[in-house]
Amino acid sequence: MEKRNIYLLLSYTGSIVSSLIKRFSDLEYSHISIGIDDTFKTFYSFGRIMEWNPIIAGFVQENVKDGVYTRFDNAKYALYKLEISQEQYSELVAELKYFEKNKKAFRYNFAGLLSAKAGISLDRSNAYFCSQFAARVFEKADIYKFDKKRGLISPMDFTKIPEIDLISSGELNEFRKFQWNVTTEKKNSTILKYPKELISRIRNA
Repeated sequence: MEKRNIYLLLSYTGSIVSSLIKRFSDLEYSHISIGIDDTFKTFYSFGRIMEWNPIIAGFVQENVKDGVYTRFDNAKYALYKLEISQEQYSELVAELKYFEKNKKAFRYNFAGLLSAKAGISLDRSNAYFCSQFAARVFEKADIYKFDKKRGLISPMDFTKIPEIDLISSGELNEFRKFQWNVTTEKKNSTILKYPKELISRIRNA
């Protein structure tokens, strides 16, 4: 039976949203994305749609080489590989295409993040946060089904899937430099700015 590899990118950028998630969940990584080829350039998840505004969020294709990650020169990552069957791979790709085709109908599940902290799974048909989305497509593609509700699944839960392999980790800027010989360029936001003191308090709380 033919096998295919898929990839899970766990990350922590240090943005205000990721800092809040890490602060309230005590997770090493606050975000997860799914990759379906070994170029590692494009991953799929629920996150910010506009590069400078984390509040406007939904289903996204994340460009690791040139996209929003380039705003964070100290972003941390862990890249995992999982071998699946061709049938599972085809089902996964079909699920991703479904979300891409209907992406305007989906929203980011901010309320679900808050309820998860209280141990309550808020599952909505048109709203997801990153690990909730990843759990849904994994279940639909018959790759893996967790033994708890999707709204309580965290990025770190995916590292416990049997047969998953950690292939790389460290600073995302170094990964980009190794993979494509590019480095992070610092950019100044013109749409949404947060006081450095506020971000610092959140990170150090």
